[in-house]
Amino acid sequence: MVGCATRSAGSGSAIMIAAVGPMTGATANRGKDLKQAAQMAVDEVNAAGGVSGHPLELMLYDDGDEAVKARHLAQQIADTKAVAVLA
Repeated sequence: MVGCATRSAGSGSAIMIAAVGPMTGATANRGKDLKQAAQMAVDEVNAAGGVSGHPLELMLYDDGDEAVKARHLAQQIADTKAVAVLA
């Protein structure tokens, strides 16, 4: 997992959002695009005060564009406090 958090919004507990993609390997450009787009959205929401005063926090996962790794990460994410998954 690659951590990426911004806590500029309100004082409420963070709303966790997971993003899974190929951050490394031959298709890392797709993962880079996913990471940038997701972080821009999180930053925009947090700059506006979050969601009902709760900041968003992005959790990044690298699946290396491998199905077996992605399945393992999905199981891991299910055990976190993430309320949404981007892929």
